[in-house]
Amino acid sequence: MNLSPVETAMIGDDLMTDISGSQEIGMTGMLVRTGKFRADTLKTSLVKPKYVIDSIVEVAKTLYTETMVSTLQHFRLFTILIVVLIAIIIFLTFFQTGVLSRSLISGLVPEKRPRSSRHIPIHSRTYR
Repeated sequence: MNLSPVETAMIGDDLMTDISGSQEIGMTGMLVRTGKFRADTLKTSLVKPKYVIDSIVEVAKTLYTETMVSTLQHFRLFTILIVVLIAIIIFLTFFQTGVLSRSLISGLVPEKRPRSSRHIPIHSRTYR
């Protein structure tokens, strides 16, 4: 199958041999609550499997759920990336056409108003 250890899982009922050994080489450990399984050993052991399942039947469901969650997370990240890229493209398009640059400049530089002939500066007014 040509899979790396991180792409595989070890399913076993012995915490010390099955799960510990698999985790040491980088595999995912799935402990099944059958056969050699002891709840007290699981509580006191330093070895903690990624999954604890009741039956071998749950393997497919557990891995499917994990895959779906992972896929949804990747989809969300992909969606966010697409939105950011679209925003960058829109920004660059507006900036390149000058629409955005004119609006940015007009917001930063105060508008000069033409002086009217009726405009009299405050300091030159005479009061009666």
